[in-house]
Amino acid sequence: MPNVVPSHIIQWFAANKFVLNLDNTNIMNFTSKNSSYLHYICYKEKYIEEMVNTKFLGLQIDNHLNW
Repeated sequence: MPNVVPSHIIQWFAANKFVLNLDNTNIMNFTSKNSSYLHYICYKEKYIEEMVNTKFLGLQIDNHLNW
């Protein structure tokens, strides 16, 4: 099954006169210990890098859901 999410996002950006720079775009999949997820997203032969942690608004965020 092709990954249609990137094409929908890019179409939305284009319709609203924005440009999505895929060279500076990363993804983060939030998962629990028992779930599986898509390991990559590709758009026009360009793979979008997956991050396991990032800093957002001064907070360090990782991709694990724990509570």
